[in-house]
Amino acid sequence: MSQTRSEFIDVFEFGRRLEMPFVSEIVHQRKLRVSSPGMPGGAEIQLSENGYEYAPYGVLARVGPVKLRLHCTDSNFVDQGGPIHDDVEMRWMGLRIATLTMTIRADARGHVKVRGGGHRKSAPSS
Repeated sequence: MSQTRSEFIDVFEFGRRLEMPFVSEIVHQRKLRVSSPGMPGGAEIQLSENGYEYAPYGVLARVGPVKLRLHCTDSNFVDQGGPIHDDVEMRWMGLRIATLTMTIRADARGHVKVRGGGHRKSAPSS
């Protein structure tokens, strides 16, 4: 890995456990690009003083034997106390099928804690 690229695994637990590997890259000072096998085409993230904003992106979701491509909008803002509030709206064929709301904060040791959506763990070393 380099200072402009990192790999990590997001872990989501919502009755079942879902681990998704991600790669993030710094495009320029206020822009990141993330990609994952479950996120065809990846997504761009624009950083701001108050948080960050994802450009609309697609994710793959499995419903039984069928894989659906969901269109997602993702808004985030950083509270003055430090936590990040994240709302993800997921649509299929224009119909809203889910909204995921999370609060993300780091503990005193810098470990990321997510309430409502999951948590992040480090990628295994290769």
